[in-house]
Amino acid sequence: MLKIGFTCSTEPRNYYIRQRYTRNFLAYAKKAGFEDVVPFVLPIVEDPWIIESYARELDGFLFTGGDDIDPAVYGEEKLPECGELAPERDAFEMALMAEVVKLRKPIFGICRGVQVMNTFMGGTLWQDQPSQLGKTQHCTEDEKGHTHHPVKLVPGFLQELLGGAEEIMTNSYHHQSVKTPGKGIECVAFSDGEIVEAIDCPSLPFFRGVQWHPELKPDEISQALFAQFLDAVKQNTQGR
Repeated sequence: MLKIGFTCSTEPRNYYIRQRYTRNFLAYAKKAGFEDVVPFVLPIVEDPWIIESYARELDGFLFTGGDDIDPAVYGEEKLPECGELAPERDAFEMALMAEVVKLRKPIFGICRGVQVMNTFMGGTLWQDQPSQLGKTQHCTEDEKGHTHHPVKLVPGFLQELLGGAEEIMTNSYHHQSVKTPGKGIECVAFSDGEIVEAIDCPSLPFFRGVQWHPELKPDEISQALFAQFLDAVKQNTQGR
């Protein structure tokens, strides 16, 4: 059995989105041949003992999307364009990530999750891409109103995973992204020239993430990303 912990939001709407998130994740898992995956949505807590227990008892961790990270976490003043903050979630996820990294268990980040990972490693973020960079991601809408844009891949885990592809199409729901990469962070995908879309930390067993939302786009790329994460979790449990 593979026990996967999912972070969640304090905002009710985002909590229910996480329910859909876990259902989609299970569908991906089964399609990839992982029939023994059990998801755990992790309540936000302050108690260090509970956080340590999460890290110790679960096998892999998926840091999900949601609110903006408080710029104070990475040493900046909040700009007017920065969105809603969730300081309790920031503190919880930073503490949880510290425990998980200490145990060298797999972490996969999505959207905010990538930003938490980069900030945890000492990096900074663009608080608002349109106002700070003066551009968006040139998104287009499909017939359902979903936004998509091209992403350029450079040598790294994502290009290897996708058979050497140099460009893919992804969805887009974020206005923040990595500005200064944290210690050991490699940026392996970009949109609009400089907006970071995927990161990796090769010095850790599995510390990877994407800025878009693969759980909302059931395609081969999303399937490959989740299958790779689950394979890393399985390999890690067998090695313990």
